[in-house]
Amino acid sequence: MTKLKNSLGFSVVEALLILVIVGILGFTGWFVYHSQKTANKNYSTTTSSTVPSYKKTNTKTTTLSQQSGYSFSYPNAWATSAHVDGLTDANRSSIVITSKGFASSNEGAGFHVTAGALMYVLVYNTTTTTPADYLKNMPHMQNVHSVTVAGQDATQYDTQWESSPNRVTVMVKDGKAYQLILDYADQSALQAYRTDYDAMVSSLKLD
Repeated sequence: MTKLKNSLGFSVVEALLILVIVGILGFTGWFVYHSQKTANKNYSTTTSSTVPSYKKTNTKTTTLSQQSGYSFSYPNAWATSAHVDGLTDANRSSIVITSKGFASSNEGAGFHVTAGALMYVLVYNTTTTTPADYLKNMPHMQNVHSVTVAGQDATQYDTQWESSPNRVTVMVKDGKAYQLILDYADQSALQAYRTDYDAMVSSLKLD
């Protein structure tokens, strides 16, 4: 039997086979293109996502008397008190700021923080002009390093006062030594509240 051929010399079966192959190649090309386009779109969506923004911690500001000559801010989560039982008030010019869950005791070796932390400021008259001179006879200082507070050179260190570990920042200006103090219960409390303490130190303003 003679095969039917078109004007180009192809049989009907060969022509259909060619059409099928062209169709498969065309579909494969379209599928690959579509898949690549979708992947690029997804990649673009992923890499251009908005970086989360972080809100500043809500703070309150306490302004002390003109005699003290400074102010600072502290987190809303902290509470304020004019007095903490057992904490010596002599020369303390600021209110005491206590963390959530703060607790203290006067038993044993004297006042010490048993939970959480507290922050306050001491101001002393001094004839020294630098933190190094002011602290030259201070015992038991650890992790001593320089910082800047209110545009002034300052010294920060860790120590032990009575039974509580402390972090202290000292700045000297115009005959006054400013001590910004964090009393805390233990190392876990220091890790939990040192950011709040650093914020207070950074916010200090001299009138």
